Amino acid sequence: MARVMTARPATPLDDLHIDQVDEVYKDRSRWLDGAIRCMETATLLRDVRRLPATLALGVSLRPGTLPLGVTFTNWSELQGELDDSPPSLYLWGEGEDPVGMSATHVVDLSGSLTLPSAVQVRKLLSEWYDATDGEFRRTVWMLA
Repeated sequence: MARVMTARPATPLDDLHIDQVDEVYKDRSRWLDGAIRCMETATLLRDVRRLPATLALGVSLRPGTLPLGVTFTNWSELQGELDDSPPSLYLWGEGEDPVGMSATHVVDLSGSLTLPSAVQVRKLLSEWYDATDGEFRRTVWMLA
């Protein structure tokens, strides 16, 4: 993370899919658990190294031809909404917000979705229309 932040400190940075962190996370049933573990590790590393960065975890959900909004009420139901891409970690410049880039609809999930982690994160659902395939895309973001 420190190398990436030094290379391009003022721009949105490359993502790291959790299945690239550890082979065990290639198993779809372990994606959410792996996402939380990777977020915990990355947050600790960022804090210990005092990197001026916003850490974001993006969890892509199944798209729809109409806006779907929030279709889950807990962690187990969220598992059933995953699309085909493993969750990804992102580093953003301090104060930058990945959710504001393309979302037309954002819902704050912080009071309704409990994570199995001690890391304090802001949880959001972003949804936007993708004209390239005519579908509404959704991502759950966890920001630290």
